[in-house]
Amino acid sequence: MAGGICILGISGLAAQAISKYGFDAIFSGVIKELYKRGESKETIIKKIESYKISKELMLKLKEKVENFE
Repeated sequence: MAGGICILGISGLAAQAISKYGFDAIFSGVIKELYKRGESKETIIKKIESYKISKELMLKLKEKVENFE
C-alpha cells in the first residue's frame, strides 16, 4: 500500500512538470543530457524513435538533434 501511495506521488510530480514545461521542453532537456553523457546523434535518434510520442514531436526532436552543436 505504501508503494502505491509513493507511485501516485511520483505520477503527480511528473504530471505537474509536464503541464508546466510541456513535452517538447522536457524531451529537449533529455536530448541535451544525452549529449553531455557522450551519446552520438545516431544513438539519440534511435532512442527518439523508440519513444511512444506523436510523429510531429518525433520530427521536432530529430530536427533538434540534427541541428545541435
